[in-house]
Amino acid sequence: MTPGEYYRKILPSLKQSFERSNYLLAYGRELINLLGFGPYDLPVTVQPVSELEKIALDWNLEVFLPVRGRDAILFPFDFEIALKNENSKLYIGQDSQKHYIRKYIFPVSNFLEHFLQKRKIPYLLDFTPSGGHILFYVIRDSQAWNALQSIGRIERDLKSAYEWTDRTGNDIKRQKAISDPEGLVFSAIGRIAEYIGLTFIELEDELVGKKNQDGLEAHLCDASDRSINIDISWAGDPLYMRIMRAPASLHKKNMNYYQVTKFGPLADAKAVYFDSKKIFRAYNKIEEVFDAQWNLERAADFNMILPGYIPFANEGLAGLVEEYKRSPLFGHHIYFDKEDDMPRGEARLRALSDSSLDEKTISIVQNPNPRMLQPDALKKMVRDFLEQNWHPRHIGNVIRDCYIDPKFEWNADWFKCPAETRANFWARIYSSVFYLENGEPII
Repeated sequence: MTPGEYYRKILPSLKQSFERSNYLLAYGRELINLLGFGPYDLPVTVQPVSELEKIALDWNLEVFLPVRGRDAILFPFDFEIALKNENSKLYIGQDSQKHYIRKYIFPVSNFLEHFLQKRKIPYLLDFTPSGGHILFYVIRDSQAWNALQSIGRIERDLKSAYEWTDRTGNDIKRQKAISDPEGLVFSAIGRIAEYIGLTFIELEDELVGKKNQDGLEAHLCDASDRSINIDISWAGDPLYMRIMRAPASLHKKNMNYYQVTKFGPLADAKAVYFDSKKIFRAYNKIEEVFDAQWNLERAADFNMILPGYIPFANEGLAGLVEEYKRSPLFGHHIYFDKEDDMPRGEARLRALSDSSLDEKTISIVQNPNPRMLQPDALKKMVRDFLEQNWHPRHIGNVIRDCYIDPKFEWNADWFKCPAETRANFWARIYSSVFYLENGEPII
């Protein structure tokens, strides 16, 4: 079966997944020939959702959902295996992939399913060759929307970015401003994802095993080269920048990254749908998931078993917000948010003059590019600051001061992805991890 034939068969289901989207993002090296991209350009195009059929059936690209939907925000929980220089093991053949997915991804997906089912929160579970996604929408003005809006926060620089619109028509993502309610809900979704991720990390020894032969531990946002990666890094960026691979999309990392072409492109497998009352599974044996990912003909049949609709969460999610508000993590977030910022530039200078900080921390503050973009370095740096009694928000100010200094030649657009927002995200989540790892109550 060709990629175009695969997409043609699942097109009705794929369209259902995009029913709340105004646009889509598509990725593929095919764009070099199709749209004249250079060989070193990122081969990505953003198109109106009306172009989905052409992009899938004719262009055969990998397709992605925007997190911002029509009168809705997508909850995009992402988890995967990170193997540093051995990631190819997930894409070169089923045997090596099965080992990692069975041992490390299924414990995460089982935990998430139990967590959400217990709270009657509907979801769609989609497996990728390296991990999985839990997806559901929060609909504007619903009980869940209002509950989330009450706990979100928009940093000053992000508010300015949300108000800006592109009137040239060149950036379809920013033709309409992000409203305060949308921004607050997206912020809150990130905080709830942090709560869920930390809950899994706290239970990891019980769910995965304290010591495993592969040396993998659960971390937030790639904080270790080899890990079970609970990736909530999307929460550190603006709503208009975030996407999620569409359920049942083609998945071409085997070909594009590892030059493994004998299987053709892989495919994601749409595996479980929970409507808050009943569970619908597309498989009886987990082998069926693996078989679907590695064979397009089987994937086409598998991915038509369940509908493509992404469910709407409401009362159960509102209840989860109340649960989070009773947790120490909520208190930590309030503690972080209420602290006054240091004036721009002051936090970095204070850090450089703090003789109690580790020399590695000072080195990062002196020369932050690229280490202040690397989660493992950020996590260690945040730990050192906290051990020297720095306030978590002021750690964010140090990172911010480095991001906004042009002499460090960042390859980043700090207006499109505001520096203060991203800096505070890193400081906040790795402060939470610090407390958890130190045995302090956080969940």
